Amino acid sequence: MDRRLPPLALLVSLFPAACGVPDITDLEPTVILVGLDGFRHDYAERVDTPSIDAITAGGVRAEALVPAFPSKSYPNLVSLSTGLRPVNHGIVSNGFWDPELQDRFSYGDPDDLSDPRWWLGEPIWATAERQGQGAAVMFWPGAQAPFEGVLPGEVIGPEHGMADDDRVDQVLAWLDRPVETRPTFLTLYLSDADDSGHWHGPDSPEIDEAVAHIDEVLGRLLRGLERRGIAEEVDILVVSDHGMADVDRSRTIPVDAHLDLDTVEVFDWTTVLTLWPGGYSEEAEEVDAVMAALADLEQATCHRREETPEAWGYRGSRRVAPVICEAEEGWALTTSTLLANDPDALTGGNHGYDPSLPSQQGVFFGRGPHLAAGVTVDAFETIEVTGIVAHALGLELPPVDGELSRVGAVLAD
Repeated sequence: MDRRLPPLALLVSLFPAACGVPDITDLEPTVILVGLDGFRHDYAERVDTPSIDAITAGGVRAEALVPAFPSKSYPNLVSLSTGLRPVNHGIVSNGFWDPELQDRFSYGDPDDLSDPRWWLGEPIWATAERQGQGAAVMFWPGAQAPFEGVLPGEVIGPEHGMADDDRVDQVLAWLDRPVETRPTFLTLYLSDADDSGHWHGPDSPEIDEAVAHIDEVLGRLLRGLERRGIAEEVDILVVSDHGMADVDRSRTIPVDAHLDLDTVEVFDWTTVLTLWPGGYSEEAEEVDAVMAALADLEQATCHRREETPEAWGYRGSRRVAPVICEAEEGWALTTSTLLANDPDALTGGNHGYDPSLPSQQGVFFGRGPHLAAGVTVDAFETIEVTGIVAHALGLELPPVDGELSRVGAVLAD
């Protein structure tokens, strides 16, 4: 089979060539993993996306990328980097309680982001570093926490704050290094689609603007690789952690009308409600009382931890709350107080719903020497991406929940 990739000359010709860009001739197998937060599987069909088209025309795309439950950012970004489901890598939501540690995790707490107690699965950058390859990680959850003492060679955390073009330029600068210090696994992260989706909703003009901007940023990356003579030697994988559904104040479920919230500890709201009986109790009688109080919720279904749908793979972790309620698509679990005091709340878009819903599913597309060319494959789960990265880099993974044989069609012959 002729696997030569279609040239990017048309895209590159739209912009002047940079001066002084090194011609890289000694490149080892290299993967750039690009995370597009909240980029729904159908967004790229709505506006002109020449850069995305340039990648997919000579590469591979999936019909969708299916998130793990809950379809939220941190659980799925970590599944993308470890190949594990949330119950196995430990980040079971954006916030949760660990009864063994007697402590609570919050994705907004910088101390938690660098505390290895929370991060239970080996990330692909640690695998690369342990097996003699370098990693440079930007804005990816878990990268600031050493796994068994191993950190990426380069880490840029979210506290740095960088314009999107600067992020691309940093990735290219990492590639410009001499081969002895050049990373083979690199990440890039863009949040524009998630930000616009939450504020304005997935069907808004602002989403179209965000998609066009993201495409321009990807174009900057492609042009930088082309100018270095490595556009056809680098594997670029573009993924998203989840999609987005429309929400509206007319579709709300006031939980405090059914349950005294002073008697429980609540971690998640809106699309998913996760709660513990007061004092973080797991006593059966107290869990039964909470379940009984919530039994008549409309537009939502509550489960005990060990009775959550098997397809979610959400049983068996001490960090999963004893009671989990899922709202129907487009509905929000909230409180009467919030509705009364915040007239702007619960409008726009949200995610966290059942991953089987198309609105919650993201994208996978890529291009490179280890990827199939010019094909579209069936949807698959976020846990499979780590195996694809490891295959391209020649790494041996620890046990994971993903299985490379399930996504063989993504790979080159």
